[in-house]
Amino acid sequence: MKNTSFYILIILVFSLASCEKDNQNEIYDLGTEFLISNNGYSSLDTDVTFSIDNQQKNLSEIIMLDHGTIAITDGAGSITLTSSELGSHMIGADSSATYQFDATFDGKAIQRFASLTISNPMDLTSPYIWTLNDDDPPVIVETPVTVYQNNDVQYIKYSVSPERATVESTLIETKIGEDGTYTVVTGDYDITFDSLSIVGMDYSANDDVYFRFTSKNGSHEQVGVINFTVNQVVFPHTGGALLGVIDAATTQGFNLVTNEIVTDGTGDFAMTHVLLTSVGFESSNGTLFVSTDATVYDNNDVVEVKALFDAGTQESGFGNISEGNYFIYKTGDNYGVIKISAVYLTTDGLGDYFEFEYIY
Repeated sequence: MKNTSFYILIILVFSLASCEKDNQNEIYDLGTEFLISNNGYSSLDTDVTFSIDNQQKNLSEIIMLDHGTIAITDGAGSITLTSSELGSHMIGADSSATYQFDATFDGKAIQRFASLTISNPMDLTSPYIWTLNDDDPPVIVETPVTVYQNNDVQYIKYSVSPERATVESTLIETKIGEDGTYTVVTGDYDITFDSLSIVGMDYSANDDVYFRFTSKNGSHEQVGVINFTVNQVVFPHTGGALLGVIDAATTQGFNLVTNEIVTDGTGDFAMTHVLLTSVGFESSNGTLFVSTDATVYDNNDVVEVKALFDAGTQESGFGNISEGNYFIYKTGDNYGVIKISAVYLTTDGLGDYFEFEYIY
């Protein structure tokens, strides 16, 4: 009895396995299959080719809905559609559509779908600088930068790479401000790949600068716009001190570069005073000063300060200063603006002082 039960169990196991295998074949074995691919399409290309791969090599034709019959030979076939045949909505980068493909095998209908997205062939790079790294051989590294109103040179770059088309022209234009008018950028620039140098000093602080690139291939065109702001160059530091009398023969000096009081005569300027009459300052090391106003101090604009210093009357010091006076200075290659915040005279002169703050 036990042996009979064992044989029955084995028969059931094989029967179930056989049924499961039959069920799997019924679900997945379609008898044929075909794959659809394309050779890419950008906004500057004029056609695209859909290719069919029938690996079982048992189909003779496939119908692309609305576009016709594709003959299949030895498992392969293709159809090329022009831009006008793709559909009126397939215009410009990022447009997309899904296309239907139908076949029949052994009386069974097979339906497949393929999507096509129009790529943007234009790549724009924001202002950057390039350097060589320490690899062997060195590799160019592009680092994004902020454009300041100075003489630093940065670059913007464009690249136009359709799938197959030939770029016929690229027009480069620029304007200042969103409401500005574009003008053509002249120069011997390549139509598919090049870079333009950008110098912040060519613009005013806070200008919004736009560059527009228009590439064409016949009636096809791709437009790209890049913009950046020219930032004001401001003084990074603030400082200040109270300068007074050390003794009857000596007053305190100040180093404007290191922001510290000095008493050894090495400062960029030192306090001067005339008993009961005036308090001022004087430089003995070549530091020069130009009288200015509160607006310049509040603007905190390095470019403006340098221009005003060059255009102003440069003095080695001022013998009579008052609270609310302002002075631009230059010591070596360093610029800054001084604000006099307090001036005090005493009857004996030993308590005379002035207080200032400055940006540098």
